[in-house]
Amino acid sequence: MNNISRNNHFVPQMYLDAWKNENNKVWTYDLLVPNENCNLWNERTTKSIASQQDFYIMLKDKEEADDIEKYLNEKFEMPASKPLKKAIKGEELSDDEWKAIINYIGCQIVRTPAFVSKMLNISKNKLKDMFQQTVSEIGEVLNNVPLEELKNHSQEQDHTEENKMFPLKIIDTGIDCGDKRILKIETIIGKSYYLHEMMHLLCETIKVLHKHEWKIINLDERVKIPTSDDPVICLNYYSNNNYDFGGGWDNNGSEIIFPISPKKIIYTKVGARDIQFKLNYNLSMKIKTMIVEHAYRRIFSIDNEKWITKTRKRYVNMDEFNREKKMLENWHENYKNIEAEYLEHKIIRRDDNET
Repeated sequence: MNNISRNNHFVPQMYLDAWKNENNKVWTYDLLVPNENCNLWNERTTKSIASQQDFYIMLKDKEEADDIEKYLNEKFEMPASKPLKKAIKGEELSDDEWKAIINYIGCQIVRTPAFVSKMLNISKNKLKDMFQQTVSEIGEVLNNVPLEELKNHSQEQDHTEENKMFPLKIIDTGIDCGDKRILKIETIIGKSYYLHEMMHLLCETIKVLHKHEWKIINLDERVKIPTSDDPVICLNYYSNNNYDFGGGWDNNGSEIIFPISPKKIIYTKVGARDIQFKLNYNLSMKIKTMIVEHAYRRIFSIDNEKWITKTRKRYVNMDEFNREKKMLENWHENYKNIEAEYLEHKIIRRDDNET
């Protein structure tokens, strides 16, 4: 356990290196602060920003493990590190290098607290459909399990690590209906559900991103862009003053914008081919505005530019700041203490579950 990597970076240091200033640090602008006395800008090392303690730590055989942190590093970060540096320098990329960058973009979308917030907001409707399907599958598996064997039965019909992460509790109520037994099935929306969703997206859904044509595009030389704690923008653009950030990975017409340095972005438009355009000053400034608007809780910049703080005012609220801080502090503790039993996938008797 002493070797577990607990300071989990949801925006990797290797990516933020492109925004280091002459002091080898990154300027940071916090969008949610407890009071007006907080500095507008702070210089920080890449090691100390965009990270959360135990954010990806999971339970494996009832022990804490950093398998997901290692997976993100080995599968996405390391393969994309050199290709991103080449892209920033304007060097030609091979097909494999493009593949690594596209995989990294998909990974960066789903690994952040911003994604957790979005997921929790939309999960209830999605979870309802998923849960109904899960109940149906469980019913088929348990249909031929004798009543006397229910208590010791374990749901092992799917051995994949991804499905083992899905939080599920099956309770034998002890109520008989002829030769059948009534079971109560519960799930919980929290860290375990998020890890399950993230792994599903990274193992399956991410494949759609490779269908699109991607381009590295230079901004107007007069414009320097920041990045943020939610750096990949999935855009639905209708007009200059009418757009939203609810674009889909495979929704025709949606655009994906990913800043890779203060002077370059990687771009695609779903369904478009032979993407050829230059970013003039006005378009470059529009993208810069979108990056600032899209940030979740922090903006990262190579300099402490007043334009950024004027374009997006920070939110000063002690209660909201403390509420969010507490939620993040409880993120892993709730997972260990409350969600853990939902990961065992065993049928338990109601009297064993009651306190």
